[in-house]
Amino acid sequence: MKIKVSSVPAEGMDCTETYTPQRMELETAEFKLIRPLEADYHIKREENELRVEVSVRAFLETSCARCLENLEYPLKKEYSFSYKVKETDIIDPTDDIRQEIIIDWPMKPVCKPDCLGLCPRCGENLNKGKCSCQMKT
Repeated sequence: MKIKVSSVPAEGMDCTETYTPQRMELETAEFKLIRPLEADYHIKREENELRVEVSVRAFLETSCARCLENLEYPLKKEYSFSYKVKETDIIDPTDDIRQEIIIDWPMKPVCKPDCLGLCPRCGENLNKGKCSCQMKT
């Protein structure tokens, strides 16, 4: 979303933007954006500063750090950005949003808090039942 500073009214403005996965470029070794990302913006200008508050909703695909099953990770975050601006500037917070999502990504996403993971001996998914290798868990 490109924000033309001169078009932001004194009382601020609200707007919504939908970003395709390709536009957000959110595909890493750990996760990828699988549906469009929705962003609700509140933009306010105060002299030489532009304040952008954004509420983001998205679904990312990843694998569980314990059992390695694929999972959809719902993302719902709020971010706030502040930019020093001139009247003629055009601001695009897309890259800042992308960076915040990457920074906020959990180190070890899990499919559920009590995920049992894989048997260290045979690799069986212990969420689906006991394994047959007689490993004591």
